[in-house]
Amino acid sequence: MLKINQEYIKSPINYVGNKYRLIKQIIPLFPKKISMFVDAFGGSGTVLMNTEADHYIYNDVNPYVSGIVSGLFSTPYDEIIKQIESIISEYDLSMTNKEGFERLRDDYNNGRKNWITLYTLMCHSFNHQFRFNSKHEYNSSFGKNRSYFSDRQRQDLLTLKQGFENKEPVTVLSKNVFDFDFSDFDKNDLIYFDPPYFNSVGNYNDGKRGFEGWTAEHERKLYELLDKLDEQGTRWVLSNNLKYDNEFLDVWKDKYNIHCLSGDYLNCNYHKKDRETKDVEVLITNY
Repeated sequence: MLKINQEYIKSPINYVGNKYRLIKQIIPLFPKKISMFVDAFGGSGTVLMNTEADHYIYNDVNPYVSGIVSGLFSTPYDEIIKQIESIISEYDLSMTNKEGFERLRDDYNNGRKNWITLYTLMCHSFNHQFRFNSKHEYNSSFGKNRSYFSDRQRQDLLTLKQGFENKEPVTVLSKNVFDFDFSDFDKNDLIYFDPPYFNSVGNYNDGKRGFEGWTAEHERKLYELLDKLDEQGTRWVLSNNLKYDNEFLDVWKDKYNIHCLSGDYLNCNYHKKDRETKDVEVLITNY
């Protein structure tokens, strides 16, 4: 089993859209038997890390986050800790040393671009998040008096490594989801989609930070892809939020099964007037 000393694995990566707060509701809705699990918009990897399957594929179009995920899965725990502590010592990183943080950030942007340096930067950044500008330069600010490589992060890393130590290696990819060949997946597999939420205000999908934004055309193509997968008999799950004004989702969703995850709602018979004030997180499945 994946659960080691805690009910669910918390990803060591604090990435936008992280589903950890919903994971207790998500996992029970997955099929009990999964051959290949594909996390098509992998992000922090939280859902993959907590899913029981025979084989795993993680994919995220952002090469920086997929690089960290690949490193975390492929590098022994002791080696990860050793490298992080070496960087902390070299730059005298702490919750108060802004100068050391900014020096490491400059060195990363000027050539020290590897996943362990980026992860260490993230650990000391504001809210433990990482962000890039349009030139793909890391520009998260210092998390003064708040962010550091904590004992909790060490434990999250250890829990992740223990949870997967007897499993096949996770295949990590960095592809545009529309370039992914899904033709070989069937009824024994499960593909999980957690795309940027169309018309949400998150800066991760605005297309202004060196990465392609999520547009109406992307949204339309995603639903076409899901319909195609359904026709070929492949099981899939879509995460989304009914809060946002999304005419594509409104028209498309009712042909499949809708599971409401938001605590404020006993069902998904929401009213549009509620959208501005209440989250309506849902899982949509074709099984």
